[in-house]
Amino acid sequence: MTCVLAKGKDRGKDKNKQKAQHIDYNEMEQVIDVDKLTSQFEKAIEILKNNFVKYLSIRSTVGAIEELSVKFEGKDYTLQELAQISRKPKLIVLNISTFPQAIPDILTSLTKNQMKLNPQQDGTTIYIPIPK
Repeated sequence: MTCVLAKGKDRGKDKNKQKAQHIDYNEMEQVIDVDKLTSQFEKAIEILKNNFVKYLSIRSTVGAIEELSVKFEGKDYTLQELAQISRKPKLIVLNISTFPQAIPDILTSLTKNQMKLNPQQDGTTIYIPIPK
């Protein structure tokens, strides 16, 4: 009975763990065709992206629109850096009175993305109906 109590709870856990082996590019190239594998991975990722665009429908949220990338004056900005964003029921309102020269770039970013948004402009305000 004393032998059982003397044994620790964590015995034997470290024996079966193997440390990760790091393989460089040259060693891997000796076993498989790395360029072919890389091209297969890239092709699979492209197919996955296309399938996401075709079959995945996500309701647009304010968070997704806030993080939308806008190319303005040669630099990339998030939409929340260029506009004040407020949410109303079934509508997102962008107040762009601080950067009115960015309105065309914002409109192209909103229409060219894959969220299927239909922005409507009224002066320095853009209204985005949230699709169902």
